[in-house]
Amino acid sequence: MDDLIAKYYKVWLLYSAFYSFSITMSTIFYQSYAIKVLNFEVEDLGNVTSLSIAMIALGNFNGLYLLHRFRNKRLMLWRTFISLNAVLWSLIGFMDLVRGSYYLFHVCVALAQLSGAMGALASSDTIADMVPKDLSIKVFSKLNTYVTAASSMSLLTAIVMFNFMDVVYSYRVCYCLSMASAIVSAGLLMLIKDLNVREPAAANFKTFINGLKEVLDNADLRNYALLMAMFMFSVNLPAALWNYYLIMVFRGNEIWISVNNVLYTFALALGSYTLSRVSHRLNPRKTLVYSIIPISFVPVVFLASPTMASQALMNFYSGLSWSGFNLMTSIYSLYLPKESSRLHLLSTIGIVNNLSSALASRLGASIASTSLIAMQSVFITSCIGRLLSLIYAKKKLPYVTV
Repeated sequence: MDDLIAKYYKVWLLYSAFYSFSITMSTIFYQSYAIKVLNFEVEDLGNVTSLSIAMIALGNFNGLYLLHRFRNKRLMLWRTFISLNAVLWSLIGFMDLVRGSYYLFHVCVALAQLSGAMGALASSDTIADMVPKDLSIKVFSKLNTYVTAASSMSLLTAIVMFNFMDVVYSYRVCYCLSMASAIVSAGLLMLIKDLNVREPAAANFKTFINGLKEVLDNADLRNYALLMAMFMFSVNLPAALWNYYLIMVFRGNEIWISVNNVLYTFALALGSYTLSRVSHRLNPRKTLVYSIIPISFVPVVFLASPTMASQALMNFYSGLSWSGFNLMTSIYSLYLPKESSRLHLLSTIGIVNNLSSALASRLGASIASTSLIAMQSVFITSCIGRLLSLIYAKKKLPYVTV
C-alpha cells in the first residue's frame, strides 16, 4: 500500500468510527423510542421495519443507476448520501416534538434508509479500488474492529445516559450526540480522495437492466445471491420483534438494550480481531458456510434468556457468531464478480436481500400480533430457516480467491 493510499485508508478508518458511533446510537434505539415515546404496537413496528428494509432495496436499485451514469462522481455520491443517512437517523429522536410524529417517523426512517443504501453502494465501489485484493481480509478485519469499538463506545455512553436521566431526556441527549458524531464523520469524509476515478457508462435503461440480468445468468453470482436472499429472509422474520419481546415480555428496558449491544459489538470486535490475526489461513467459503451454524441458534437462545445477564451472554454469543459471516460476505460481494460486474452484483444483493427481508419482517410481525405463542413460533421458524440455508450453502456457494 503506497503512502497516499495509506493516508486515505487511515482517514477512512477514522471516518468509519465516527459514522459507526452516530449510526449505532440512532438506530439501536429507534424501536424502543417508538415503543416508549410514540406508543407503537407490534403491528406499527412491523410496518416501519418492513418499510425501512424495503427502502434499502429501492436505494440499491436507484443507487446502481446513478453510479452507473455518474461513476466519475462516486465520491460525491458517497459523501452526499451517507451524510444524509446519518443526519436523518439522528433526527429520529426528536419526532415527539412535532405534529404528525407517527407519519414523520416513517418518512424519516424511509429517507434515511434510501440515502444510506445509495451511499453505501458508492462507498463500496470506491473502497474496492482503494484496498488491494491480497490485503482485503486483513484490512476489512481491521475496519470491523474500529467500527465495533466505536459502536461499543456509543452504547456505553447510552448506558450512562439511561442510568442517570429521565427516559425522554436520555433519548434527547443520545440523539444529540448522534448528530454531533454524524457531522464529524461527514467532515472526515470530505478529506478522502478518489485515486482511481472511473468513467461513467453512457448507457440507456435497457442496458442497465441487462447488467442486472447478466449477474443472474452467471451461476456463481446467482447462487451467492440466492443464498443471501434465503438466509436474510430467515434472519429477518423476527426483525420487528426483538426489542418488543424484550420490553413487553421480559420487562427489559433501554439499559438492557444498551448492555446487549455492548456485549454484541465487543464480541464482534473480538471475532474480527481474531480473524485478522489468522487471515492468511482463512478459507472464505468454509468460514462463511460454517458461521451459519452458530448464527442459526441465536433466536432460540434469545427465547431462553429472560434476564439481563442471560441476554448479555446471548448477545456475546451472537456477536462472535456473526463476525466471520460479516467479514466473508464483504469479501464475496466485492471480489467474487469481475470488476465490470461488481456494481451490478452489489446492487442485486442489496435488492434481493432487502426485498426478502422486508417481506419476512412484515410476515413475522403479522403472525406475532395474534398471540404470544405465535410470536415465539416466529423465532423458532427463523432458526429452522437459517439451518435450511446452511444446506444450500454447502451445496451451491461458489469459491472466491483472495
